[in-house]
Amino acid sequence: MRAFGQLYLASLHEWRRDTTALLWSMMFPVLLALAVGVIFSSSGKIFFRVGVVNEAGPAGEPLVEGFRRNAALQVSEGSRQDELDELEAGRREAVVIIPAQAGVALVGYDGAITDPGEQVPVAVHYDPTSANAQAVVSVVSETLAGIEAQISGSLPLLSLQSEASVSEGLRTVDYMLPGILAMALLLNGLYITAVPLISLREKAILRRMGATPLTRTTMLAAQIAFRLTVAVIQAVAVITIGHFIFNVPLVTGNLPGLVGMVLLGAAMFITFGYALAALARTEESAQALVGVPFLLFTLLSGTLVPLWRIPGWIRPLVDAIPLTYLADGLRQLMVDHNPTFSMTRNILVLGVWLVVCTALAVRFFRWEPQR
Repeated sequence: MRAFGQLYLASLHEWRRDTTALLWSMMFPVLLALAVGVIFSSSGKIFFRVGVVNEAGPAGEPLVEGFRRNAALQVSEGSRQDELDELEAGRREAVVIIPAQAGVALVGYDGAITDPGEQVPVAVHYDPTSANAQAVVSVVSETLAGIEAQISGSLPLLSLQSEASVSEGLRTVDYMLPGILAMALLLNGLYITAVPLISLREKAILRRMGATPLTRTTMLAAQIAFRLTVAVIQAVAVITIGHFIFNVPLVTGNLPGLVGMVLLGAAMFITFGYALAALARTEESAQALVGVPFLLFTLLSGTLVPLWRIPGWIRPLVDAIPLTYLADGLRQLMVDHNPTFSMTRNILVLGVWLVVCTALAVRFFRWEPQR
């Protein structure tokens, strides 16, 4: 245990003195968090572009105005064909069509209905292959229900189905800060784990350490504990900046779950780093090997660009990236963002990646320089 503690402290001291390691693990996410906060803290809320087709005439105007009052929607009103063309061109997330019978029903409304068959369907058109489909339909559905509650005060006369929604009132900075934390944990796995390991192996330092009385298990345990400590420091730094400087909400009741998600994500990316270190043969090849997943993961995981803005055709790749699920889990726990995925799915996918990366690292990692 004493050897473990000494190795752990030595790793911390080495990290503190290593300017490059500090830059990637702390300065980069801290500066990025500050930049995102400064740029987006005063920006408007996240919204969906929705076209509304009012075929009910003056009787449908209360519905149109109700949609306009929702800060989560940017409403454009036009003809059916024009709005559907905009949807097809990707300039609308959805198109809501208020039928003529909806206006007649609202004007002649005289009490609660008891038969669902009397409900008037309001059509919403959207691209089912788009990543934003469930969210926009849900926002439209909730808005429609709220409008009708104000008009009738009773059982819904109009019907529309939904499954999930984006949090109303969510600012861009609220959405992005948990993604910055997820990206910091990715950096911990790539540039604080994979690259230094490859360097130590190619310089034969790992081989010399393996020749000491220290067991390899003790060495690995101390290294992993050190990197988990760095992950916790990263999390504290990003959360502190977001909450106290840019007023990003923090759900304190979720703190135990948040700590667990940070540790799970950090452990997953640390083992990912070990797996990459096992595949790279030289320090030069390591730069390309860690650079590719860094770019792909950050661009396609929703850390910097909301998932519903990513084209639907690339969604299979998005769904395979572990950072997608870590960022979603952190948003749910940090700012109570409505989920893109269930928490069970987030934990399961990260757990599978953790197991697979561990198996690859154990199978292929080498302590000797690779020639």
